[in-house]
Parts: sequence; structure tokens; C-alpha cells
Amino acid sequence: MIVYLPSSLIHGGILSTGPLILHVREYVQFFATASDDGSVRVWDSNRVEGRGVTNLSRMAYKGLKSRVAALAVCAGADSLVAAGHNGQLHVLNVEVAKKRVTCTAQRSIDLAADGRIIDVQTLEPGSATVVYTTVRGAVYGWDMRADTLAFALRNPPSQGLVEAFSIGERASWMMVGTSRGIYTVWDMRYQLPVKSWVDPKGLRVGRIVPYPTGAPDLSGKNGDTSSWVRTPVS
Repeated sequence: MIVYLPSSLIHGGILSTGPLILHVREYVQFFATASDDGSVRVWDSNRVEGRGVTNLSRMAYKGLKSRVAALAVCAGADSLVAAGHNGQLHVLNVEVAKKRVTCTAQRSIDLAADGRIIDVQTLEPGSATVVYTTVRGAVYGWDMRADTLAFALRNPPSQGLVEAFSIGERASWMMVGTSRGIYTVWDMRYQLPVKSWVDPKGLRVGRIVPYPTGAPDLSGKNGDTSSWVRTPVS
């Protein structure tokens, strides 16, 4: 899960300002955080409670050299992908035994054409395809095995700036939400938009989170929350 924490938090012994991004992996030895200071830090899950508790991170990566916009697990439990406001994406390999984080792949976007990266996710759990979206509506699928784009989609500019997106179960669909409160569902099999609608209150989208049933939970900027019931597509 991704959790946004308040500003001015102690981050690995250093005072970080701005929102902190926390990505927690269940049933593994570590979790990772990223912040506006540009660092990605890896923490030992066994040392956040009990007698051995510590406020120091186990490892750190500072090669992105930009505010971190998004952080996600990719290609297995030992890899992370971090996206910066400078348009860079770095794939990080976490070696817990060696206490080392190394960058194994990089990709960049055209900031002038696409705007900054909003969020990054994997196409499916453990997938080698990383999906990232930009504020101007570009949605890219990066196949890290071949180091090529698996797909490139474009949300209609008339719908507003992209604020959030979520990929559905088995990567069969994707939902995009915008600053104008417009939701668009894409059929990822054919890579086509199939339905769009406007929030009844016209609220800009804050976040789209997968719901246990497979349908997304929609969160507005002012704290309003609603749910969308997915109808299976044959």
C-alpha cells in the first residue's frame, strides 16, 4: 500500500519536509519510503517495534536527484521503481544481506510534452511492466525486460489534468481520474477508452484505490469518498 504522511517527519535521522511516501510490502523483510528530499530509504521491518526499534533506515538511495513523486514494488519483492518530478524513473534492486540499493535501469519522459509523472504502478503483481501516468494524460507501459514501451495511451486533454489512476484485476481494465472530476475506464485488452462520467459534485479526483471486490474506491480532494461497481465485460 501507499501511505501519505504529514510533513516534517524524521526520515532516517534527517528532518524531511513535504509529504512522505511509504510503500509497505507484506510478509517481507523491509519496507521503503521516499520523500521530497529526493531520497529512497529502505527500513528493516523487524526493527520498527520491540527492543530493537530504531529510527535509522537500513539503506538509502539518493541518485534520483529530484523530489520523489511515486514509489512502487516491481518485478518481484526485491525491486522498487521510483519516479521523480524531473521526469526520471529509476528501478532499484534491494540487496538486504549486503545492505545495498543499486539502480539497475532508468527511463525518462519528455517533461515539455507530457508534464511531470503523477503515479507509477505495475501492470500486475510481480510484473516486469511498469505503468506510469503524467499530468497531461500520457499513460505509458514500460517493459523492463526488453527496455521498450509496451504501450502508450493518451487520456483526452479536454477532461483535465490527470490526478490518479488504478489498474484492475488481471490488468484487464484501468481507470483514470482528472482535475475536472472526470473518470474514464480503459479496456486494456484493446487499449481503448470504453466509458467516461463526471463526479456528481464536480470534485477533482484525489486518489483511486482498488477495492477488495476488484472495483475501485474513488476519493475526492475534499475528503469525499465513493465507490464504483464494475460490471464484467465479456
